[in-house]
Amino acid sequence: MFGGRELVGRPYREAAPDLTGQPFFERLDAVYRTGETYFGTDELMALDRTNSGRSEQFYASYIYQATRDEAGQVDGILIFASEVTEQVMARQERETQRQRQQELFEQAPVAMGVFSGPDYVVEVCNPKLEAIWGRPAAEVLGRPVFEALPEVRDQGFRELLDGVRATGTPYVAREMLVQLLHHGELTSVYLDFVYQPLRDAQGSITAIAAVASDVSARKQVEAQLLAFNAGLEQQVAARTQDLAESQTRLQSVVDAVTTNVVLMRAVRNGGGGILDFEFELINPATQAYYPGRAVIGQRFSELNPGIRLTPIFEQLVAVVETGRRADFEVHYNHEGLNSWFRLVGVKLGDGLLYTAEDITPRKLLEQDQTKSLALLQQSEAVAAMGSWDYDLGTQELTWSEGLYHLFGRPVGSPVQLQVFLDAVVDDDRPAAARLLRTLSAGSSRFDASLRLRVGDVVKTVRFKAVPVPDVPGEAVRVLGVCLDVSDVQRLEAENLALKLDHHKELLLAILQAQETERQRLGEVLHNGLGQVLYAAKLRLDQLDTPALHALPVLAGLYQQSVGLLAEAMRQNRTLAHELVPTSLVNFGLAAAVRDVCRDLSTPQLRIECHIWGEEPALPQPVQVTLFRLAQELALNIVRHASATEATLELETMPGGVSLRAEDNGHGFDPLTVAEGLGLRTARNAVALLGGTVAVDSSPEFGTHIRLRIPLPLFSSP
Repeated sequence: MFGGRELVGRPYREAAPDLTGQPFFERLDAVYRTGETYFGTDELMALDRTNSGRSEQFYASYIYQATRDEAGQVDGILIFASEVTEQVMARQERETQRQRQQELFEQAPVAMGVFSGPDYVVEVCNPKLEAIWGRPAAEVLGRPVFEALPEVRDQGFRELLDGVRATGTPYVAREMLVQLLHHGELTSVYLDFVYQPLRDAQGSITAIAAVASDVSARKQVEAQLLAFNAGLEQQVAARTQDLAESQTRLQSVVDAVTTNVVLMRAVRNGGGGILDFEFELINPATQAYYPGRAVIGQRFSELNPGIRLTPIFEQLVAVVETGRRADFEVHYNHEGLNSWFRLVGVKLGDGLLYTAEDITPRKLLEQDQTKSLALLQQSEAVAAMGSWDYDLGTQELTWSEGLYHLFGRPVGSPVQLQVFLDAVVDDDRPAAARLLRTLSAGSSRFDASLRLRVGDVVKTVRFKAVPVPDVPGEAVRVLGVCLDVSDVQRLEAENLALKLDHHKELLLAILQAQETERQRLGEVLHNGLGQVLYAAKLRLDQLDTPALHALPVLAGLYQQSVGLLAEAMRQNRTLAHELVPTSLVNFGLAAAVRDVCRDLSTPQLRIECHIWGEEPALPQPVQVTLFRLAQELALNIVRHASATEATLELETMPGGVSLRAEDNGHGFDPLTVAEGLGLRTARNAVALLGGTVAVDSSPEFGTHIRLRIPLPLFSSP
C-alpha cells in the first residue's frame, strides 16, 4: 500500500509525509487522545507508491485501534488496512450503467411499461406512459394497474392482458379508445399499443410489456379532415380530388416514424450460448424494412444474414450477456441496404430492446467534411483559407501562410488571440468573444461563422477548431482552420430568395382561388337568391287587399311574412356585400378597414379605427385576406364580447403588417375556454401567410388580439 517504503522504526509522519493535508494524522491523534477505535470505510487516499514524486489516488478501508499499557493508558495504535479500489470502482461502474439504462428507458420516444404477475403490478413506467395515464410514476409503481387506474377496470383491458398471459400471443391495438382520469375529469384518449409477453429463462411468462403511442391528435386531425372534405364536396366539386390527395399526404406524414424500435428474445443452445435472437416487438418504421413479410417470431439473422459479417450481432450478444448498454455506429451493406445506423441496445429480461436510427445523411456529411478539410490543408496556399495552432500551456498562437493572406496581414508578423477579435465586425464581437473564451479554455470543439473586415472588404469566415489532448486526456493545444465562405453564403441567400418566390406564388394562387370562390358565391346570392326573394316579395304584395285585412288572423300572418322576407333580403344583401369587398377594390385596404369599423359600430358599441404607417404595396389576394381578418376580428367583438368600446388598428412596420383588435368586454380564459370558429379561422389564415397570432384575454380586462404578417415575402417588387 505504501509502495515498499521503509516504515518500521520511523515516525508515521516522517515515513508518510505525503499524507500531510489528509485527515489521517488528525484521526490517529484523536484515537491516541480518546482511546476510541476509528473505522474508515472506502476512503480516498493519495500516496506516492512508485517513489516518482507523483501521488496516486486509491480507496482503502481501515481501523485505528488503541493499545494500552498495564495501567490502562494508551501507549500505541494498531492499524488494520486493506485497499478496496477495485470494489469501489466496480460499484460505481454498476451504478453508472444502471443510470444509463434508466436514462435510455426514460428517453424512449414511445410510452413503455411492464406489468408483472397475475395482478399486473406496475414494475416500470416511463415519462411517456405517465403522460398518457395522467399520473406520476410514484402513484402507480408497485401497485396493480387496475388499482392504480380504477377507471379502466371495465374497459376490457384486463381481458386483453389475461389473453396475452394465457396464450403467450402479443396483442396489437390500433387507435383504441380509452377513458382516463386527467386532472379529475374523464378524458378520451386514442392509443396504438402492443401487449408483449415477457418470459424468464424457462420460457414462463412472468410479465407483460406495454409499448404505446397516443394518437389522439391524429384522430382529431382525421375527424377535422373528414368534416372539411364533406363541406367542400357540396360547394367546390372541382377541387375534391386535390383535397383528397392533400389528405393522403397529411396522413402519411402523421403516420411516419423515423426511429426503429425492436424488442428481441435471446435464442440459446443447450449450453446456454446465444445462437440468435427472435423478434418479439417492432414498430411500423421497422416493418417498413421488411415489406410484405411477417417479422414477429422470426430469427434476427435469418431476416438479416449480413449481421454476422458486421459487429452488430456480437455487440447485441454482449448487451444480453453483460447487461452493459451498447451505443455504436455501424455501416450496413447487405440485403440491398447501403446505410449507416446508430444502434442503442439495453438488456431486457433474457433479450434486449434496441433502437436503430438511420444516420446516413450525417455520416455522408462527416465524410464530406473530412474530404473538405483534407483538400483545405492541401490547397490553402492558393485558396482563401488557412490554419492555426494554439498552445494552451505557452499561449502561443501560430498561423499558416494562408491565414495571413486571409486576414490581410504580413506573413510572419506576430499574432495573438486578440487579432481574431480585432478583425471581427462590431455586430459579431459578442459571438467572437465567446469563441475566444472557449479557445482559451480548450474545453470543447467549436464551429462558427464570423464576419471579418479586411481592408474595405467584409468577409464571412467559418472558424472550426478541435482540442488535442495529451496522453492522460487533458487538452494541451487547439488546432483550427478558417475558411472564407462569403460566396457560399451569397449562393445560399440567392437559393433562399428563389424558394421564397416560389412560396409566394403558391400562397397567392391559394388566396386568389379562395377570393374567386367568394366572388362566385356573392354573385349567386345577388343574382340568384336575391332575385328569388324579390319575386317572392312581389307575389306577397299582391295579397295586400281589403279582403285580406278583413281577416285579422291572416292579416297578422301576412305582416309577419312581409317582415321575415324583408329581413331575409337584407341579410342576403349584407352577405353578398361581405363576400365581394367593393370598398377594398375601389379605395384600398385602409379605407376598407375604416368601413368595417363604421359599419359595425352601434350606439351601444363604438369601434375606433387607427391606421399607422404607409399602406404597403401588397398583392390583391393578400390585401383581401387582411381585410377578411379585420372583418372577422370586428365581428367577433360584436357577437361575443358584450363590449362598449373597441379598437381596430392596422399598422405597417419594417418587415411586417400588424392587425390589432382590443375591447373592454367580458373576455375569457384562453387556458380553459376553447377557441371559437372565428378565431380558429383567423389562425389558419395567418399561418397560411407565415404570420403569428397572439391572444391575451381575461374577464377583468377584456380581450387583446394581435396578428403579425411578414412583409418581405409579399411586398411588390
